[in-house]
Amino acid sequence: MNKLKKITIEKIIIIYLLIQPILDVATSLCLEYISPNLTLGILIRTMFMGLIIIYSLFKADKKNRIKSLIYYGLVGIYMCIFLFVSYSQNGTNMMLTQIKGLIKTFYFPLVLVALYGIFNSKTMRIYNKYFIWTLAEYALIMLIAKIAGIAYPTYKYGLNSGTVGLFYAANEIGAILSIISPLLAIELLKDKKINIINILTLILFIFSILEMGTKVPFLAFIILYVLFFIICLIKTFVQKSKKIYIIKNVCTLIIGLVILFTLAYTPVGKNIEANYDIKFIKFIKFINIYKPAVDETPKPATEEPADIGVTEIVSGRNDLLKMNFERYMASNTIEKIFGNGYLAYQDSELQINKLVEIDYFDILFSHGVIGAIILFIPLIYMLVILIIKTLKHVMDILKNEEIFLYWYIIGIGLGIALAAGHVLTAPAVSIYMVLILLNLDADLKKLEVNN
Repeated sequence: MNKLKKITIEKIIIIYLLIQPILDVATSLCLEYISPNLTLGILIRTMFMGLIIIYSLFKADKKNRIKSLIYYGLVGIYMCIFLFVSYSQNGTNMMLTQIKGLIKTFYFPLVLVALYGIFNSKTMRIYNKYFIWTLAEYALIMLIAKIAGIAYPTYKYGLNSGTVGLFYAANEIGAILSIISPLLAIELLKDKKINIINILTLILFIFSILEMGTKVPFLAFIILYVLFFIICLIKTFVQKSKKIYIIKNVCTLIIGLVILFTLAYTPVGKNIEANYDIKFIKFIKFINIYKPAVDETPKPATEEPADIGVTEIVSGRNDLLKMNFERYMASNTIEKIFGNGYLAYQDSELQINKLVEIDYFDILFSHGVIGAIILFIPLIYMLVILIIKTLKHVMDILKNEEIFLYWYIIGIGLGIALAAGHVLTAPAVSIYMVLILLNLDADLKKLEVNN
């Protein structure tokens, strides 16, 4: 009984955070071998959402509780209307798909509202080390699966290479790695001595982004790498303890050179070369010395190489955007207001609609104008609050690399939502955005108190 009393909501959130990679593996196995409609991951994440909503109604202060109740009421009314519109259009056909899509999409705002009330009432924050442990879990699973030869291919179709461990959705895992990795950078900047866990996590993380073969996490890493180097360089001149930052700068340059000279042999390097006609440095040319000789006689080209266009860069999303936009505009007024949902008729047969994989458009087309407005209210509210607090202490924040990199995470997360999707509409990813927003709010409040 005493042990149960010691279980706090903070510990529940930390445990929930640490089991995210396990839930993603379980989801992958369910999708692969059991059912595509109902997975262990969505069940546990829905239970967590329900738990913190109920908890927030009892534990949040009165002001936040009233705001939360109003928002929950709006979402509840919208969900009922959405399902009624779906029923009137399609009957009970594939209703489970509509409900699943509804829960996945509204998971982000509902969890944000619930945890905002809880964090404010308890002055909580989730420390970076727990995110780093989670990052290590993701990367370690990918490494073990690769070594064991049981890793899933990142691309199930086409000639692109790469593996994604035992995870099903490469876009989601790529977004998670991109969002969590700056927290590792924050701790590496703070470290005054060698931290083995952080160093090993960094090595595993670099392996994972090179092995996946997708461009989004790799580009996010390049941006983070440059920011990390610049911050270390500035600190070398402004901090008294210059030696530690000189060492970090040297180590950063060595890591960059190692990646540069090995990139051509990694899945991400091969995919970029194949898709965008970019050639990386092949430093270790002697690795081909023992390969059997091949006929290198030039063969007549059968087709001119195609120019790189928008379709290649955004992986065909512009075509999907056009198709979904036309479908949305062809729908009736009720569907425009409350959304088309996640189903579409193709050849007179009701099927799951192929989404754009750009979160903002997917939300608008699936949930209409009203649904999109209701969904984005908490995010816009949080961003406005955070921007106002940041502008009040902008000079102090420029000296605080942790708050600066928190803002970077929010920016990269919202950018990935536009470029590759699966951030605001995927519970596996959006939980990190929620916790980052709330941690940034907690840090800004602490800054206000200290000043």
